[in-house]
Amino acid sequence: MARVMFRHFSIANIHTLTTKRYRLRNVLALSALLGVGSYYWMLYFGRNKTSMNKHEVYEMVRVVPTRFLSRLWGRFTNTTFSSHFISIYAKIFKCDLRESLVSDIAKFSTLSDFFSRELKPNSRPICSDHPLAAPCDGKVLNFGIVSADLTIEQIKGRKYSVASLLGCEVPHSNQDRVFYFMTLYLSPGDYHHFHSPADWRAKHAIHFPRDLLPVSPWILKWVSNIFSKNERVALTGEWQWGFFSFVAVGAYNVGNIQITFLPEIHTNTQDLNTKEYKLDNVIQIGQEVGEFKLGSTIVLVFEAPKDFAFIVTPSTSVKCGEPIGVLMSEFNMTT
Repeated sequence: MARVMFRHFSIANIHTLTTKRYRLRNVLALSALLGVGSYYWMLYFGRNKTSMNKHEVYEMVRVVPTRFLSRLWGRFTNTTFSSHFISIYAKIFKCDLRESLVSDIAKFSTLSDFFSRELKPNSRPICSDHPLAAPCDGKVLNFGIVSADLTIEQIKGRKYSVASLLGCEVPHSNQDRVFYFMTLYLSPGDYHHFHSPADWRAKHAIHFPRDLLPVSPWILKWVSNIFSKNERVALTGEWQWGFFSFVAVGAYNVGNIQITFLPEIHTNTQDLNTKEYKLDNVIQIGQEVGEFKLGSTIVLVFEAPKDFAFIVTPSTSVKCGEPIGVLMSEFNMTT
């Protein structure tokens, strides 16, 4: 990616960037691009070393200062100089600007502004006829029933505990209900805002400043407990069938997680203290919850009746607001 971007520099650009006015910005930009490029090269190299075991892959990932590089990348994307890379970024990640509220790339002052672009009104209609809608644009990584030992399948053969993800024990209020989970991956080219998948009440939030490991699907196959290891904001509360939680998980180059109703949360800083917040926020289906400054992951864990069912399949892409879960008793009556 970095190599493709560097091809678009001309001699005139280099001369301009070496002037005193742009020298610091140039150093920051080149450092960010080299950091990103070298790190993704390492991941590509590691992925093709099939003889590596999971411990070796984890150590390879951990050896790079991901939090520092993510902060550096964040600073770069907030400079006006980063706007020169928007067109390349849009092409590489196949961003659909036809649905963007601002479709002219020249009107974005920074790459960060482009990341967090808004969509045209009604471009993501919210399906409120069923209990659960997609909270974001992204790929369905996994979903199912939480195991009896309260663990979630990260990917086939790799599990992690609900308590380690949420930072609290999950209450079970009714034997006629079951705990379900869903994991969605937002790619760098996706719409980066995330919305409420249901009507619910958020009562508690925990910000976990942790690692910022990559969350690409192939990494998930090799490294266990990534979603519990990475920086994240976990929102917990209740909906009509009991417990409900919404977790926004950060990743490499995605240190900036913003929660709309918690502006005091600042992610990927040098403060590594876990912070908790008491809430009493009624959140409606489709309401914006927050945004990532690049792609990352949303994990839902919730309680629902036994006849609840997901109506998507793994590895399929969904759009924010599309129905993803139904009650079969009601669904059969409407089909």
